[in-house]
Amino acid sequence: MWDICFRRIRLIDPVQGLDEITDLAIRGETIAGVGEYIEGQARLEISGEGLILTHGLADLHTHVGGRGFCPLAVPADDAGIYRSVTLLGDAGTAGESNFTGLLEAVRLSRTRIRHFLNIHPKGIAELPQNWSEPQDFAAFAERVEQYRDRICGIKLLAVSSFVEHAGIAGLEKIKKLAMSLQLPLMVHIGTEPDGALPSCWEAFCDALPRMLDAGDILSHCYTGKPGGLITPDRRFYAPLRQAAARGVVFDTAVALTHFLFSVARQGLDDGFLPTCVSTDLTLRNCQRIVCDLPLVMSRFLALGLPLSEIVRCVTERPYKALGVECGILAPGWPATLSVLAVEEQPILFGEGKDSLAGALRLVPFGAVLNGRFFQATKGENVLI
Repeated sequence: MWDICFRRIRLIDPVQGLDEITDLAIRGETIAGVGEYIEGQARLEISGEGLILTHGLADLHTHVGGRGFCPLAVPADDAGIYRSVTLLGDAGTAGESNFTGLLEAVRLSRTRIRHFLNIHPKGIAELPQNWSEPQDFAAFAERVEQYRDRICGIKLLAVSSFVEHAGIAGLEKIKKLAMSLQLPLMVHIGTEPDGALPSCWEAFCDALPRMLDAGDILSHCYTGKPGGLITPDRRFYAPLRQAAARGVVFDTAVALTHFLFSVARQGLDDGFLPTCVSTDLTLRNCQRIVCDLPLVMSRFLALGLPLSEIVRCVTERPYKALGVECGILAPGWPATLSVLAVEEQPILFGEGKDSLAGALRLVPFGAVLNGRFFQATKGENVLI
């Protein structure tokens, strides 16, 4: 007797090079069998017609904790397990002064979470961030050591106020701090809110990719905002190509306003492929435009990326970026799984002039975690 069995489901595992229709059986918290026809009954049998089964999806870039912790933060399970995502990267929602409060806010969440600690003391709980005063890096380092098991990196918002008050010298200090703590640095690029950049912005944008190492993360890689690195004149391409060759992570972090299809098309055509496909999910976009990770995966299908490559961008690579082992869909491995439904129908991604028509949408169906199947909930999306 199996606990859960998926029958005739499309299984995609880029690590093993698998894309096939098969059965997958689970006993306890472990994959017990994978094969074309698995004998025996299960307590829960799920027909795989119209479904895709992958290793548990990981969204590298979200903001969780709920409105009670931060006005922008989404309840973790609403971004995670109930949207077919089993692992979340919290991208700097909290800093050293309020990180314990964030941990309390997500304490009962079923979805696994790894945190990038914001270099600013209060994270994004207070925006815009004030960079006119020096930061206490000693307190930051102490908080990292206190929660090494939860913190996987450092988050920096390289927005106008940071470039103006801290500049390249400030970036160098934070990069040295990251190196001393042996943590990757995730950098938000593109101004927020919109506005004129300081006079030193071009020098800063040129220096930033040169300073990043393998495992460091450039978030909002396809932003059209001032301060982005994929520009019509391609002025930052030389250091950007060098960064990509070193293994710097290109993170989509789509959000409401940090992604343009025209920039993404230029970047893809010029060889700047995403390392990780992520949402930057917040309360501002969880019901429109972004909604969930499978919908963001769908927009990259519309842009022409192969499904197997997109699955790699939401499994193997973000797991590595988050410092978590990514399993495979084979007997003996943990049954950490995501199930997506495939809807073949016309769909318009984005809105207004910056939009793209597609013909297929991936929809959350469910997930398996810790021996339990979680049925996805489908919210009412105002705009997609």
